[in-house]
Amino acid sequence: MTDEGEELISAIRNAEAGVFADEEVVAAYVHRFPYGQEVYDVLLELIADSPRTVLDAGCGLGNIACGLAQHVDRVDAVDPSPAMIRAGKASPGGNHPKLRWICATMEEASLSPPYALVVAGASLHWMDFEVVFPRFAEALSGNGLLAVVAGGIPSSGEPWLDEEWALFAEYNPHMGKKLSRPYMKVLTEDGWFTVLGQ
Repeated sequence: MTDEGEELISAIRNAEAGVFADEEVVAAYVHRFPYGQEVYDVLLELIADSPRTVLDAGCGLGNIACGLAQHVDRVDAVDPSPAMIRAGKASPGGNHPKLRWICATMEEASLSPPYALVVAGASLHWMDFEVVFPRFAEALSGNGLLAVVAGGIPSSGEPWLDEEWALFAEYNPHMGKKLSRPYMKVLTEDGWFTVLGQ
């Protein structure tokens, strides 16, 4: 792809991601399906190293970060939207002393590794894989893991899923092949990581 093409894709991605700075969009986030307690239990079980530090990549309102903060040594919650960060800080558990909010893109955030767990809750598709996956790898502790939490997103078995993803990709051209099929398939088939469990 040419430099001009990459700049155009970046501009489109930034414009679409800018929607998350809109106060009305942020206010609507409370209507998203909540994560069940089982999600937090599984995430906590994945932490094998000490210190028990977590990076919540693309945290949004910080639902995962807030749910884990009282059980770990520290959670760094990263999101590029100041409106999301403000709302997250004001949400229940958002002012926990073990929770550090970072307003930045995951590609540019100032991190404080090592992290025993990196969590991405329905946010990876907004990120530049070529930048964030090497960052995750460098930031993880020796036994650290990446957990991808896709709340409310069907993963397989539904007969309409391939058509739904194709439609999604058509109306989100900046995502290109990321959304031409479910992005978990993209991530594993393109070799970004190996799935250890689901």
